Amino acid sequence: MSRSAYGEARRCRRNSNRIYGRRIGIRRFIYDQAEEESKRKAAEAVEQARLDDPHRAQAKKDAEEAEQRRREADTKHKASINNAALAAFIEHGMPEDCAKQAVKLITRGLIPALQINY
Repeated sequence: MSRSAYGEARRCRRNSNRIYGRRIGIRRFIYDQAEEESKRKAAEAVEQARLDDPHRAQAKKDAEEAEQRRREADTKHKASINNAALAAFIEHGMPEDCAKQAVKLITRGLIPALQINY
């Protein structure tokens, strides 16, 4: 290989190394930017969660209290209807213990073709 060809090959390798190095540098720069962006977004999400946490806890507590009140109202409503059915059985001559058992069986759905609509 002649000296000029050898020198030309060295220059080409240097240039390719510089270009390759620039590519690596650009890739690192893009990677670093993406990493910084993801860290910033994660920090913002943590901060937002910290700010929302008291509101979320209060909303959850309010929802649980509302659900508890709804269940209590439903239980009272069903009890009043069951008591009305019990009173009707007793009024029409059924003994009290038999009337109670009849209402229990009806509410559990154990008597075919008979149900209480609440």
